[in-house]
Amino acid sequence: MNDVPGASPPRDGPTHAFANESIRLPGEFSFSTPTAVVRPALAVLFRIAIGPEADRYVPRFLAFERAGHARPGWNWPAFLAPPVWAFYRRLWTEGIAFAVLPLAGAFAFAAVGASLDGTGPLWWLALFVFVWLFPSLLSSLSADALLWGRVRPATEPVDVTIQRNTGDGWKRITTTRTGAGGVFGLGVRAKDGARYRIRWTRGDGATLTGPPIRPR
Repeated sequence: MNDVPGASPPRDGPTHAFANESIRLPGEFSFSTPTAVVRPALAVLFRIAIGPEADRYVPRFLAFERAGHARPGWNWPAFLAPPVWAFYRRLWTEGIAFAVLPLAGAFAFAAVGASLDGTGPLWWLALFVFVWLFPSLLSSLSADALLWGRVRPATEPVDVTIQRNTGDGWKRITTTRTGAGGVFGLGVRAKDGARYRIRWTRGDGATLTGPPIRPR
């Protein structure tokens, strides 16, 4: 049977090895090299970390990696329901910020709306812009960059535990430690019907769990 990689972590997590080949995400870029070289296996890592709708995000995130920085982009779910999208993607702090943005817009509107006719169309237009349109635009344009920041590999060594579930709960297979760049390589023999995931501890002491994967 084929060797099975571990699951990629959501945020500040290590990079994994596929087919026993370590994949290192460049963290520093030389001034003599205009773009970073991104290995094809990074698309697989992003796909596992992102989960649903990965086809939409992976090409954008690979472009971010080549450029070395994120760029604003349009995200319809984040535009229509910013906090819901953020919480669904496990961006907890960002979700709270998105929920507060309309309140901030309401305070800004209160300062401007007093000078407008409360029954006229201009008053309603200003209310719409400050309370809904502007917060939604800001959320949508920043959403891809925020999610990219969550699924990028770690930049410091972390302890990684590989777990397997064959139907009787998650059990530890082994624990390893990444290198300074957040890289580890490990081959695991697959079992039919089993799912795999990893747990790791960040530098701040928080323990995170990656999404389960089922080898094909």
